Amino acid sequence: MDTLKNRKALKMKTATRVLIVAALLPTIVMASHITSTHASRINDQGFTAKPVSSDSHRTTVVAPAANLSDAIFGSRAQSSVSRLDYPVAMVATKLGLWVVNNGNNSVSEISYASGKVLRTLNASSYGFAKPDAVASNGTDIWVANATGNSVTEINASSGALVQLIRGSKFHFAGVDAIVANTHDVWIANYSGNSITEIDSAGRFVRVLSGNPFEFRGPDSLFLNRGELWVSNAENESVNEIDAVKGVVVRVVRGAQYRFDLPIAITIGQSNLFVVNENGNSITEIDGSTGSLVRIIGGSGIGFNGPLAISIGDSHIFVANTGDNSIVEIALDGKLVHIFRDHAFGFDLPYAVAAVGPNEWVANYGNSTVSKISLLR
Repeated sequence: MDTLKNRKALKMKTATRVLIVAALLPTIVMASHITSTHASRINDQGFTAKPVSSDSHRTTVVAPAANLSDAIFGSRAQSSVSRLDYPVAMVATKLGLWVVNNGNNSVSEISYASGKVLRTLNASSYGFAKPDAVASNGTDIWVANATGNSVTEINASSGALVQLIRGSKFHFAGVDAIVANTHDVWIANYSGNSITEIDSAGRFVRVLSGNPFEFRGPDSLFLNRGELWVSNAENESVNEIDAVKGVVVRVVRGAQYRFDLPIAITIGQSNLFVVNENGNSITEIDGSTGSLVRIIGGSGIGFNGPLAISIGDSHIFVANTGDNSIVEIALDGKLVHIFRDHAFGFDLPYAVAAVGPNEWVANYGNSTVSKISLLR
């Protein structure tokens, strides 16, 4: 996976890119503290498990039934709009995990406890058009529609449509990433080289574009304590924006950062972690000064086409599309473990989300979601 075209080909049905969903936890737990792990794979009927041979670094592995489509949670007779279908993005809420299905233009909510799909919302009622990014502000779910150049707002509790936001005044152009807080929502326009800000009522606030922002293919967003971070896939840079004022704090670029198709960002312990898909590395940046902390990568780490990142249970989890694996590293950049056993069901892992001690993985290749439970 070495170019923008490679990742677009993975989606097959859309020409846009994907938001990486991230979560934060602050402290480091070293590998020696890990006692066991469990894994389950989820399709649209839920997950089931049976014991298999143990992993070399964990004492127990629990794997799914051999054919999840024929598992005890349901049959294949369901309508296609109720199934997971090329999941590309996820966001965790208090009530459940929301998954964006790029293949059949739908969004599903999954139960943390059972793994069952609680509901699936489809395009005919919600205006989904190749949805490729999702965010939550606690009250509502916000879905970016790539080909529709629109944003769908959904009530997180009831699943009811709040509104479909679209129109020329929003300057949507290849919407590609989205983040939200209780006051505002920011949408990255990949082809428009801009960021659109709307308020929580869906009203236009402003567009950030041109100088001094210098956006080129804004591809990932992360909001942290009033600062909006933006990765630019096409000019190898990262922007820090004052989210309240809408002004540039700094543009981080230069050879020392080794940006090489920066595709995903998250923050842990005040530092920014930027995934370089082509570089098979992570650039760690001091969130206060913008200075380089370290480059995490090399043959000892195991990155292979990294595409998604999250921080959970005090560790970093990175999804590799190149070899269908998840790399776990500590916040100091040291390798903890590589999950690549067949039991986890990874197949083009496209998005990751941390929820407490669990790591959730959206598998684009087989239209499933994997759950890894880390018992420390």
